[in-house]
Amino acid sequence: MKSRKAWLAIAIVMIVCPLGFFGLQHLRSPGHRLKPLMAALDRGNNYTTNSELERKLEKNAPIATKYAVSLLKHEDSWAKKQLMTFNEKYLGLNLGLKTSTELDRRAKKILYILGERAKGATSALAELIKSQNDGGQWGLFCIGDSAVPLVTNLLAHTNKDVRVDAAFLYAKLEGRGGHSTEYTAPDGRKVYEPSLVVADWDIEQLCEMLESSNPLMRRAAVEALETYSGAAGDDKTEISALKEVLDDPDPRVRRAARKTLKTVE
Repeated sequence: MKSRKAWLAIAIVMIVCPLGFFGLQHLRSPGHRLKPLMAALDRGNNYTTNSELERKLEKNAPIATKYAVSLLKHEDSWAKKQLMTFNEKYLGLNLGLKTSTELDRRAKKILYILGERAKGATSALAELIKSQNDGGQWGLFCIGDSAVPLVTNLLAHTNKDVRVDAAFLYAKLEGRGGHSTEYTAPDGRKVYEPSLVVADWDIEQLCEMLESSNPLMRRAAVEALETYSGAAGDDKTEISALKEVLDDPDPRVRRAARKTLKTVE
């Protein structure tokens, strides 16, 4: 009998303590003030929204932007994963907890709706790109033209992966934009959302960037062509454009072009 009570007490502590912790964290987050909007946002399909929801998000743009960036940074802790697994297996309670994947989608919807109104977060989103978080790319893409100067600065980064991400994003911003992709929601609905998958016109835009007067842009474009070779576009067009920069006045561009040509050819 005592053993049973002891196990019951342990189970209660395992449930109540994490719930209290996550509840406190939620109350302290910027998203707490936006809670009435989040349910409607999560239910939305195809990244469309009603004007009322958009108006309310616009009214709370600074808070919503800060909240979206915090969601993009979020990673599920070990304790949260254990709690969600335990609840799913044994309790079946509605704890109101979201996985990092679900929160990432929520953040991207907020940034998509806010668009340029989220430009106060450009620096924070650039830091996400530097840490290889794709949410940074997405956020700057949603902000649009206001993000171009900062993206241009990232082309000079010492990390090649960051330069490639910046070049691809620059091509998106200066070219024809994004695509849409499909996923299945938890309730079985097919949801179509914008995405930054590589398209033929992105390769064309990267090739055009090889003609830039900025050598850092030319180098980053060459490196991006190496990364996305075969994903889209016409190899002949890429090869022709790359051969044009084999005699580039900047040695960094020449080295990158020789390396990329070995990949493409």
